[in-house]
Amino acid sequence: MTSLIATARVSSKGQITVPIQLRHEMGLHTGSLVTFIREDDGTLSILSSTLAALRYAQQSCAGAAQEKHIRRHEDLNRLIRHVRHRDSHSLAGTVRISLPPHVSLQHPGSTLRIMADTSVLLAAIFLPCPETQETLRICSGDPHILVISHASILEALTVVQATWPRCLPALQLFLTYADYECAPTPQGIPRIRVRHLPQRPNAAKTYITAINSRTSILLSYTRDFANLHPPHLTVMSPRTFVHRYGGSATSESPLRHPGKPFHR
Repeated sequence: MTSLIATARVSSKGQITVPIQLRHEMGLHTGSLVTFIREDDGTLSILSSTLAALRYAQQSCAGAAQEKHIRRHEDLNRLIRHVRHRDSHSLAGTVRISLPPHVSLQHPGSTLRIMADTSVLLAAIFLPCPETQETLRICSGDPHILVISHASILEALTVVQATWPRCLPALQLFLTYADYECAPTPQGIPRIRVRHLPQRPNAAKTYITAINSRTSILLSYTRDFANLHPPHLTVMSPRTFVHRYGGSATSESPLRHPGKPFHR
């Protein structure tokens, strides 16, 4: 059953004003990208570019995880570690990949900067579930910023190139059209005033990037960041993030208070 939410008038310049109710539901803010999709039955859908790109990537990569007997997040994490070990000399190893062009959008007045690591990025596409969909909707919605480190992007591209070459264009399309900020990753592991660092070098780089980019929350499906409590950074899984805060992660949320332990 179709419900009519609101109507809008097209201006002489072909512009419309998206009703505020729809902007809130879709997580749209100033500078947001939207995608128009023509469905098979002729229906025209309007989605935020992040969710539209995610849906396309999920459809293009459907069944790929099962082909490699990857059914749980733990299976996907083992695959990521395997590729890291094989390509230990560099993030890309012998795989030569060009990063897709992406313009980082500036969101004025944002309250939360939320970083997704490689495990979350790949799980959203290859192990789709409501929690990852809701996580990306919240992270890229007004007034928050989804942050992905350069290292996580390159590592995700490397894993997909090595495991599912046919899915590489879908991942590149998602990285091109999704609404996020690409945070630069240091080449080495600099000395910073943090008591402990993750043992794995790639995890340490993600951790340092999160701190340097002033990230509020680091989302991960791994245990690489367990028992680390840096100031101004909270580490948790998407499952915990959605369970605790759902669509109410606003400036009044307890997420502003650092020091929460990692929970599965």
